[in-house]
Amino acid sequence: MKKSIPILMTIAIMIGCMPFASAATTVKVSEAEPEYLEFHQQINLENIDLEVTNGEVQASVSSDVPAANKAIYQPEVDDLMEFLDEYDEVADLFKACITKGKDLVAFSITEAPILLEDGHTKRVPVSQSDYFEESIASIKGYFALATMVERNPSEHVGSDLVYYTTTVGAWSKNSFVGGENYPSFGDDWVLQSVPNTWTTSSSYMTAKFDTNPTVGVEGDDFWEADGGDSYVKYVVRDDPLGWRQNKGFVLECTSAGPVSRGEQRIIHSYYVHTWASMSLDVSVSASSEDEVSLSLSPSLKEKSWSLHNKVDFTF
Repeated sequence: MKKSIPILMTIAIMIGCMPFASAATTVKVSEAEPEYLEFHQQINLENIDLEVTNGEVQASVSSDVPAANKAIYQPEVDDLMEFLDEYDEVADLFKACITKGKDLVAFSITEAPILLEDGHTKRVPVSQSDYFEESIASIKGYFALATMVERNPSEHVGSDLVYYTTTVGAWSKNSFVGGENYPSFGDDWVLQSVPNTWTTSSSYMTAKFDTNPTVGVEGDDFWEADGGDSYVKYVVRDDPLGWRQNKGFVLECTSAGPVSRGEQRIIHSYYVHTWASMSLDVSVSASSEDEVSLSLSPSLKEKSWSLHNKVDFTF
């Protein structure tokens, strides 16, 4: 859900000193104090019923939840509906999954306010709070990176369970996308990592743009790049000065891995936005049977920004 600058600053700066958690909703920032303003939330969908009515996603506390406990999970329902209202690409993905009868079990989102400055977009640094207050009008929208996990308990590859993991990038409604003041351009990167005991058998991407053809063309607008044993990497064209301004993307991966014995699994999603031609160095910073995290190093860090999201689950 879109946050005002003061609220975002409070979350980003204070939450490390004031832990926040409930049985229904988890709000958290990275373990290290964040360099830029961002808002994180995970919503566990196992206690939420989802359906599509008149073309719109409807959510409610699961009918399996006892009446005495429904109030515990209602905040998650309300937050999910706000996210779906704010980010069309996320709502479209939910609609497609629900219509196909997929079992969605976990959803996490990271939102970041975005400025337009000196001909390019930029993140909002935490360290310049006075500057933020003077520049609220400069915020051109919010960019969100989300991760979703789907399962099918009856689908196996040998003794391994099949997992479907999705990374979504989306601009909030009324953001600058498609506006008159286009920022500088560069190709962007999207990455997703899975535990090292998993094997990713396939991945594919879709992307949307602000001009026809609004549905991206594989090979021209996006393409798969060299990844690693436990991660996939795609390049997405973003040429606002021309005619291919990216509005959002979806990266879906199919993997097989051992069934969890209750340990926490983590899927990481990464997005790197650039406004110059550059390369991206990717290294594995941590690797285990429960997660693989990545370290990303653009060759021109000063002409790029990045966003990270992760989702955890125990199945």
